[in-house]
Amino acid sequence: MSVVHYHESTDRAYARKLREAAPDEFNAYRNFSDTAVGRKDGAIAPKYRELICVAVGLVTQCVYCLQTHTAKARQLGVTEAELAEAVYVTAALRAGAAAAHGMMAMKLFEHAGRENAGAPTYHESTDRAYAKKLREAAPAEFAAYRNFADTAAGRADGAIPTKWREVLAVAVALTTQCVYCLETHTAKAKKLGVTEAELAETVYITAALRAGGGAAHGMMAMKLYENAA
Repeated sequence: MSVVHYHESTDRAYARKLREAAPDEFNAYRNFSDTAVGRKDGAIAPKYRELICVAVGLVTQCVYCLQTHTAKARQLGVTEAELAEAVYVTAALRAGAAAAHGMMAMKLFEHAGRENAGAPTYHESTDRAYAKKLREAAPAEFAAYRNFADTAAGRADGAIPTKWREVLAVAVALTTQCVYCLETHTAKAKKLGVTEAELAETVYITAALRAGGGAAHGMMAMKLYENAA
């Protein structure tokens, strides 16, 4: 049985096959990506556009995206400290999505114990009351998580300015689709002076990178298709 190699830098050669097999879709995607990510005259400076790309690439775990956007970030002057902090902001927000949905888990657990309770409700702002139940049920874990989140996402003395930490947090929340995280971090971003234009551009940079994860893995799909019996 032959060994199939998955992620390889040589997979990029299969972009040509994708372009030839679906030229209209390929060109539409490239135009979207170049406009959302690559523009130089937007409200968000190119350096921070690339840091957003790196954060989303970390969430989608797209190695092709990470290779492209860490290289572009470096070219634009992003430091190792800024890159490392972006990694941990992303990690904190991914953990945060699970922890925040723990509030819903506690609510649904409580609902399951009621007789004739009817259909449960899902995302509601009142779900935040269940954070207390989480804290009381797992106090050591709750405290450790809060310390991590406050250090990684909330510190004011890091290499990445606080405003842009919140923009990264919003981008990760858009990727994880955590409504609780979005509510928290859009509010914090607004307090820190993030404009509607910066927020909207963050939305489309994130969307382009989410599309990019699929499009980039299309190169692997074409390789695996070619190798299939």
